[in-house]
Amino acid sequence: MRLGLILTERREADMARLAESHGLFGVLAGTGEPRTAITAAVYASTATDFVRVVVNVRLGREHPVTIAEELSVLDNVNNGRTVVLADTAELTPGDAADELAVIREALGNRPISHEGPRWKVPAGLAANATAPPSIAVTPKPAQLENRIALLKTLSLANELVLIPIQQRLISRGDVFFARGYLAGGLATPRLPCFRIAKT
Repeated sequence: MRLGLILTERREADMARLAESHGLFGVLAGTGEPRTAITAAVYASTATDFVRVVVNVRLGREHPVTIAEELSVLDNVNNGRTVVLADTAELTPGDAADELAVIREALGNRPISHEGPRWKVPAGLAANATAPPSIAVTPKPAQLENRIALLKTLSLANELVLIPIQQRLISRGDVFFARGYLAGGLATPRLPCFRIAKT
């Protein structure tokens, strides 16, 4: 079982330091104001050395390449301890998949050229006729493969469902408990699924 702490806004560094001193697996930053989520995770990262820093990123608010660049900086600040919890918010499943694809490609340590239903990278604007056929996110992330989990809010009476995109992010039996929430594994062999309910 892995325990983690959901950090309170404006107390990220102190709470993350405390979580690490008690041997917790990870901390979750950015659950308050979505526009400052990655900054909150940076505060937690600079105050710790070993704890995983999970950052709640709400999709659909900024260009995914911008998000990828900020996540790459965060990953370098904490030396590869970043885990991304992507909240699809109001996006349709197709738009969310396209945005996640751009973020994953941009964090993939290779130049990106993407043409999806929602995003085109590079944009190919007429005003920028000399743009290269692909772009690269700098700095490169510290991790070779970034951990990203998808969070989709469902209308299940104050419950959230967490669906890991990579199975090694959260394994069966892991429990994340803090600030009145308990997540227990409801995993299937093919798609682990975690329901988070108020306790």
